Amino acid sequence: MAKDDAEAVKWFRKAAEQNDARAQAALGVRYAKGQGVAKNKAEAVKWYRKAAEQNVADAQYNLGVCYANGQGVTEDDAEAVKWFRKAAEQNLADAQYNLGVATTVAKAWRRMRSRLTSGGCSRRARVMMMQSTI
Repeated sequence: MAKDDAEAVKWFRKAAEQNDARAQAALGVRYAKGQGVAKNKAEAVKWYRKAAEQNVADAQYNLGVCYANGQGVTEDDAEAVKWFRKAAEQNLADAQYNLGVATTVAKAWRRMRSRLTSGGCSRRARVMMMQSTI
């Protein structure tokens, strides 16, 4: 850990504890990357959430990524989409892209599920689809 990184964390923490949303988001990044502190994804999520609840788009996006990948929290696609949507509504391009991908994947999944349940797929396709959900 570099001394400068540890010093930065000290000051980010002081501001974050006073409810400064930018400092909370920055502290989350430091924990996620292990810069100036030991890497700790759960602690990163804690600080991202505090900033995200104050409408910091980058923190909302980062929190969405954590939920999408199960980093520091249990993987939860619905929660990931919720946070991506909040960030996307603030014109954060990465969040808009991830929201588009999530929407496309969900649509494809619904279409495939519909075909499976209606008998519109071959037996082999149904077996493959069932295996992919296990």
